[in-house]
Amino acid sequence: MRSGFTTTRSAERTGTSPAATPSLPTKSTCSRRRSRRCTACAQRRATGSSTEVGSPRSRFPTRSASLSQRRGALLIYVHVTPYREITLIREGNLAAALSLSGALLGFIVPLASAVTHSVGLVDMALWGVVALVVQLAGYFVARAMLPALTRDIPSGNLAAGLSLGALSLGVGILNAACMTY
Repeated sequence: MRSGFTTTRSAERTGTSPAATPSLPTKSTCSRRRSRRCTACAQRRATGSSTEVGSPRSRFPTRSASLSQRRGALLIYVHVTPYREITLIREGNLAAALSLSGALLGFIVPLASAVTHSVGLVDMALWGVVALVVQLAGYFVARAMLPALTRDIPSGNLAAGLSLGALSLGVGILNAACMTY
């Protein structure tokens, strides 16, 4: 038996009236656990009045906001790097493709965590900005550690592109794990 909850069976065993012992908790929130026993979650499910980020009513604004953030992050990242990744990728430079793909995935992983766990669009947008700042910081740290990086990626050095892409993805995964709500 869970502490704080009295079921009908345990009420019959103890001789108390089932009507006197509620089967639902009296808490107004469930701390986002969405348990079936929480009255607030049950009321939201019954009325369909949930406006949380993950609810069906708010999927379109969340999706459009996250797409906008991804586009913005791509534009900012491409303008921060000294070489033109899009042009290099069109020319078939695999190092630039690996580098940019890792950076985008490193941004998308924390953004997905923010979409899942944030309580509103503003909260999600702020965590997206934090994710972008951390990705840019990771790029500058990699550039400081590997000074030839700005020459190696345009020349097609796969090791440099893979290193930067893996570092960016690792920073993104770590960033998503460190986000607290």
